[in-house]
Formats: sequence, C-alpha cells, structure tokens
Amino acid sequence: MTQLFSEFRGLFLGILILYSQTVMSKDNNLIVYGAIISGDTLGETFLLQADFDRNYQFYTIAYARKVEQYKDRIQLEYELQYSRHTGEQYYNEYNILIILRKTFGQRNNPQFSLAVGEGLSYIDELSEIEALHHTKTNRLLNYLLFEFTARVSETPNLHSILRLHHRSGIYGLFKGVHGASNAIGLGLKYQF
Repeated sequence: MTQLFSEFRGLFLGILILYSQTVMSKDNNLIVYGAIISGDTLGETFLLQADFDRNYQFYTIAYARKVEQYKDRIQLEYELQYSRHTGEQYYNEYNILIILRKTFGQRNNPQFSLAVGEGLSYIDELSEIEALHHTKTNRLLNYLLFEFTARVSETPNLHSILRLHHRSGIYGLFKGVHGASNAIGLGLKYQF
C-alpha cells in the first residue's frame, strides 16, 4: 500500500509540475458563453440588424491554446468548442478552428483583443433554424468566428467576450448549402 501511495504521489507531483509550467505560460484559455441564433445573413448579424430568434440558443464551453506569437501583439491559436443547443431544438455542435488574434494594451497583460477564426462545424442533428431560412443545410459546414475581448476590471486573467458565431456552406462549397446560421454570444474567457 505504501508503494502504491508513493507511485501516486510521484505521478501527482509530475502532473503538478507540468500544470504549473502550463499555468505560468498563460497560453491556455477556457471560454464559456451563451448565444442567440438568427437565420439572417452574416452582414446583418455583424451589424446587429439580424432578427434573432429567442427560441434558438446555445451555450458553449471551449478550450483554446496559443501556438505562436508574432511581434508581441499578433498570435495564432487553435480552439475546440462544444455547444449545446436549446429551446425549440436540442442538439450538439462541435467546432474546431484556428484563430488569428491582435492584442492591444500592455505586452504581457492586454486590455482587449480582436480575433477572427476559421474552421469546421459539425452538428449531430440537422438544424431547424437553418432549414427554415435556407433551402439546404448539412451537418458539416464551415465555421467562422469574430471576437472582441476586454479585460474584466483588475483581474488580469479574466476577459469578457463578444462573439459572432457563423456556420455556412461557403456559397455552395459544402453540399450546395448557401448560408446557414449566425449567432451573437456573450461570455467569459479565463487565461491560464
């Protein structure tokens, strides 16, 4: 029993050392946000002129990691997302993307940032709101993200986020799908 405890203690200390190195790097982000969906165009959504349907919303948890830094203010990240859609229809959405981010403010502690992301989006059930607004939809579509973050008060690791979440067929590239859905989301990002 003592040997087993000793092995677990060694494993625990190893994990703790790796975790502390990761924490000190501040390259990781945990993101949570809620969003409301529209079937209107990306342009209308971007300008906040879309007709958002409160019956279609989702909640997302995501993990992002910085993989490269350019000239102190521009960084490349990847992000993995899980979204749970609620309201009129319940289904899951899985997104994987790369993000290009520009930070503003102090070098090691930015006040805010702007980001654009590109990737893939998969839903486990066809979306009713996409089908209502467009002639075709598909489970696998392109994913596009626009994001604004702002640091919350004096908490250097916590940021509020405003996200535009866009699924589309890229003008028919994905099985003839034109358009799909857009959402505006608000949430928090914790950097560690």
